[in-house]
Amino acid sequence: MIYLEMTPATSNIRAYVQPSGYKKRLPYQAIVTVTHLTENFVYLHCGVGKVDRETWKKTLDLLRTRGINKVQIERHGKMRVIDL
Repeated sequence: MIYLEMTPATSNIRAYVQPSGYKKRLPYQAIVTVTHLTENFVYLHCGVGKVDRETWKKTLDLLRTRGINKVQIERHGKMRVIDL
């Protein structure tokens, strides 16, 4: 007998300038792909749009609330890991 379990591999985080932007299908201000490397470690990539300090802080806060404690990003050609 075989037992299967499916886990999410990727997610997207979209930034909107008003509440319920996704539900209302409004244009997003920014989007980033989240690849789940482990249960609590993700890689952020393929980001597009305007990301200011507030957006970045809220992105990290959202990940923290989802149980993520390590984030990998590439900045200026170098991979970097951020502990949350």
